[in-house]
Amino acid sequence: MKLALILLAVVALVAYACARQRRSVPVVVDLDGIAEMQLRADLRLDSRETEQTGDRSTFHFRRVNDTHINGQTSYAEFLTVSLLAEDLPVAESLTMEETVYEQHPVKEPAWRVKLVDAKAGVSLEWMGYRKQYNADHAKEYVREMAAGVRWKKDRAEHFAAHRDWSTSGWAAAYQENLRLLHAALASKGLPAVVAGRWTRHGEWRYTIDNERPQRFHLVRAVAHIALPDGPFRLLAPLTYFRYYATRGFWHQDNQGHGGGVLPASVLPGFREEWTNQEHVYFYCVQSLQLWKEYPSLAHAVRELMEEAGRRVEEFHTKGAIDADAEG
Repeated sequence: MKLALILLAVVALVAYACARQRRSVPVVVDLDGIAEMQLRADLRLDSRETEQTGDRSTFHFRRVNDTHINGQTSYAEFLTVSLLAEDLPVAESLTMEETVYEQHPVKEPAWRVKLVDAKAGVSLEWMGYRKQYNADHAKEYVREMAAGVRWKKDRAEHFAAHRDWSTSGWAAAYQENLRLLHAALASKGLPAVVAGRWTRHGEWRYTIDNERPQRFHLVRAVAHIALPDGPFRLLAPLTYFRYYATRGFWHQDNQGHGGGVLPASVLPGFREEWTNQEHVYFYCVQSLQLWKEYPSLAHAVRELMEEAGRRVEEFHTKGAIDADAEG
């Protein structure tokens, strides 16, 4: 009887080892018909987060670590793959840093590796547990994934189809839009906008980013209030910033209700006003693409400001947060 139990245990261990080995063997993964690459079989695509722009096609993958008794799922790997347009100015790079993955009840030291291969037209950002990869193994693993990318479409044609701006005429359109934008702001008694720097005037905040294409971001402060630590539900197209003490950072979210999202590049100057980590900061965030022509840019700016005014009034009269969540 004891021998039979031992044999069963050995068979189970062998079967587990074989299954684990199969999961780690690379398989060919299709990237929306644009390209394909080789990834381990248990790195799963989250198609809801796939993004297509005129310069990048971005795909997000996760590998499950475990599902816990508290209902939370933890992940052993995160991978973001960005396919890059040929005319996107990027520099070759490979960086690595130590970090910590934390999703209750899991807290694991981890690596974060970022690689840009301009020639291959791919950018990878990967995070994985340090107990599963040493430093050299982690870097080589990311290099191998990047080397496995194979394009199935013509890069120039693919990204041109996703651009709402002229490759040859965007510079002239941008300069004209800047002139019209300054005039529209002045007509409202607002200071001129400066690219790369936030301007604050009363409840308004605005800037122009240095992304491709460049956008004018117009932000109206709505409120900042103390809320319970638990989740809440937005009922309007707003954007909020909340501090997570266990992770040590501010998080931006619109909960998919249509509120604008500020690019990471403009957040450093914006976060200066989040002085109370116990509060949640609510804004109406809207943007205008400045590399294309508008029938009337002044009219477009006026519409953004009127929409922001309606959202502020709605927040303070009807409420824009699920009542149960406010406690």
